[in-house]
Amino acid sequence: MFIFIVKKGADVSVKNLEESKNNVRIAVTRDDFYHQMLTEKGFTNLDVSSSQKSDFLKLLKGRVDLVPMGERALQGFLKKHPDFDNSMFERAGPPLLSSDTYIAFAAHVPDDVVQKWQDALDKIKENGVYQLVIDSYFERHDD
Repeated sequence: MFIFIVKKGADVSVKNLEESKNNVRIAVTRDDFYHQMLTEKGFTNLDVSSSQKSDFLKLLKGRVDLVPMGERALQGFLKKHPDFDNSMFERAGPPLLSSDTYIAFAAHVPDDVVQKWQDALDKIKENGVYQLVIDSYFERHDD
């Protein structure tokens, strides 16, 4: 889930993606998914940084109002950056975008190769390895 993060206690909320095109400043990391996606959607209120850490520092210092991030990715980010924690931030409204992850193959890849990949994925999902990998990157949420 794609959400906007705000500094805890900030008087900023976003009801939908279109609303965030006006009257707010959004920190994005240069050339990452959020930068590219928001630029493609016509956002001009982007403050581009060299890293997600810079995005969050700008947020804490009041230089920007919002930071876009995947809900699960936020927990991984906070684990990697112990100088930040959940108590500093909150969600700025409802999830704005949901996406799934896929593995894609070029049209010339033989069907039997694609099937081998699918069989391997099914097997690691069945034996729990897939969930272990996901959990090693993202904190589990059972909402």
